[in-house]
Amino acid sequence: MSGIGWLTPGVLTGVAAVGLAYAWLMWGPPRGSRPADEVPTRGQTLFFYASLLAAYAALGSPLGVLAMTVSFTMHMFQHMIAGLAVPPFLIRGIPGWAWRRFFRNPLASAVWGRLTRPVTAIVLFNVVFGLMVYPAILTSMVHSMTAMLGWHLLLMATGVFMWWPIVSPSEEFPPLHPGLQILYLFLDGLPMILPLALVTLDTTPLYAAAYGHRTLLWGLSLASDQQLGGALCLTVVHFVYGSMVYPRYGAWVRRERTLDASLEPTLVHLPRRPVPVLLADGHTPAPVPANVVPWPGSMPPEA
Repeated sequence: MSGIGWLTPGVLTGVAAVGLAYAWLMWGPPRGSRPADEVPTRGQTLFFYASLLAAYAALGSPLGVLAMTVSFTMHMFQHMIAGLAVPPFLIRGIPGWAWRRFFRNPLASAVWGRLTRPVTAIVLFNVVFGLMVYPAILTSMVHSMTAMLGWHLLLMATGVFMWWPIVSPSEEFPPLHPGLQILYLFLDGLPMILPLALVTLDTTPLYAAAYGHRTLLWGLSLASDQQLGGALCLTVVHFVYGSMVYPRYGAWVRRERTLDASLEPTLVHLPRRPVPVLLADGHTPAPVPANVVPWPGSMPPEA
C-alpha cells in the first residue's frame, strides 16, 4: 500500500460488492416475492451508500494510506469515521421491513437482542476502540493491511451495536426513550476518555515502533503527532455525542407535551359529583337560597 491514491483493490472490491448486493436485494428479482411498498426510500438509499463511501474513505482513500505510513493523527481519523459515521448511516440505510425479515430468524433475533443491550453495546464498542489505540495492536495495523481491515471491520460491527439504541428503525428492538438516549450517550463517552487522555498527555512516544523510522506528516515529532491525534479524537468524539443531546432533549419535551395533551381532556371533562358535607353535629347544612350570597369561607367549597 504505497503512494497516495484512491485505488485500494481489496477495499474497492468489497465496497462495490456490498453496494451491488444492496441494489439487487432492494430492487432486483427478490422484489417479486415482496409487497409493492417494500422498497427503500430515497433517504434510506442515500444513507446506505453514504456509509459505503465513508467506509471507503476510511480504509481505501489517501487517508488510509497516510494512516499506514506517516501519521498517527490520520489513523485516529480512520477510527472516528469507522466508529462514528459508518454504523449509524448503515443502520439508517436499511429499511425497517428488511430488519423485520432478519429478526424473523429466532437465533438472529436472540443474538441481536443481547448484543444491542445498552450496557453490552457500550462495553463492546469501547473495548474494541481502546484496544485499537494500544501500541502493539496499532503497530500491527500499520504494518499489515489485513490487520488494519480486520480491526476496523470489528470496530464498525461493534459500532452498529453501540448506535442501535440511538438510531434503531426497528419495532422489534426500538430505540431508547429520548431521556435514556441522553444518559446512554453520556455513559458511552466516559470509557474512551482514559485511553485518549493517556495518549494525549503522555509526552513519551508510544508509537515509535509504528512511525519512528518514517518522516511524519507536516514534519511533526512522534510526541506531537501522538498528542494531536489523541486530542482531536477526544474532541471530535465528544462533540458528536454532545451535538446529539439537544435534538433528543427536544424530542423528550415534545413527547411529554403530547402525553400531557392526551391526558388533559380526561382530566378536564371528569364528571363533577356532589360530595356530601356534614356539620360538626352530624347534620347536613341547609341549602342557601339563590338570592343570598354566602359570606366567604362560610360554605364548604363546591366539589
